[in-house]
Amino acid sequence: MQHITRGGICLLAAAAAAAWADSSAAGPPAAPEGVNLWTTESGQVVFNLFPIPADFFAPGSDPFGSVVPLVGAPLNPATLSSADTIIRRGDVIFPGAGFPRPSDPIPIEIIELSLTSIAPITVTFNGGQNPEQWLLDVDLSAFPVPNGNLDAILQKPNGGTYSANLFVQPRFIFTKVGEPAQIREFDTGNEGVPEFNLTSADLFSLVQPVETPLDIPADLLFPGSPATSNFWFGVDHAIGTLDLFQFDSPELSLSLRTTPIPTPGALALVGLAGLMGTRRRRR
Repeated sequence: MQHITRGGICLLAAAAAAAWADSSAAGPPAAPEGVNLWTTESGQVVFNLFPIPADFFAPGSDPFGSVVPLVGAPLNPATLSSADTIIRRGDVIFPGAGFPRPSDPIPIEIIELSLTSIAPITVTFNGGQNPEQWLLDVDLSAFPVPNGNLDAILQKPNGGTYSANLFVQPRFIFTKVGEPAQIREFDTGNEGVPEFNLTSADLFSLVQPVETPLDIPADLLFPGSPATSNFWFGVDHAIGTLDLFQFDSPELSLSLRTTPIPTPGALALVGLAGLMGTRRRRR
């Protein structure tokens, strides 16, 4: 799987700066309900806090309770660039006038997640014997979780600060190295593991929505909402840079960037920069 290159980050930063520059013509400060696309630069899952039980991988396998480094696995590089995570968000409205101006309460929820281990994990048997290598993929459990919340404060006409939390109920898919038919699934929802409550606090910018429609199934969107967003997490409203932002819980930590979706011509340039991964999320 390819990862974001320095050139790719520069292209994305240029796209963000251009969109930020256009935001002055966007009218009253607000962001209609829609979706946000994120790219996971790095992350980790801490199995020490909810160990995989003995005999899960095969009879005699030891409990697994290690920290596993993660990276994003793009959902659909052809249409969603490097995005591996999709967030559905309610309206962001800043009533009143002047600054700072807090928003009304905003519900948010995670609707797509696609992560993979940076390297295989080691599974042992009968007290540390007979080690095996397994790959780890992470997506979402079908088990329902409550909405999270986003609180934003407009500091300037085109941006400000936010604090947010997201509830994530992951599914962990283990595949034995060299034996791809050997698959084990650990669904935290089915196993009774409480959902992870990830929190974040950082900058945001209001930008012009991208013109290119996103290839997102209609059932993942709010009825009638656009598959675009002019609310960009982790973007410095002063200079329009695509900075990293964190969503963290004790169990799962993610270091993310907002994923701008370029026009077809710009998409080709991003592809040359090495942003087009080949791995897609397995359902």
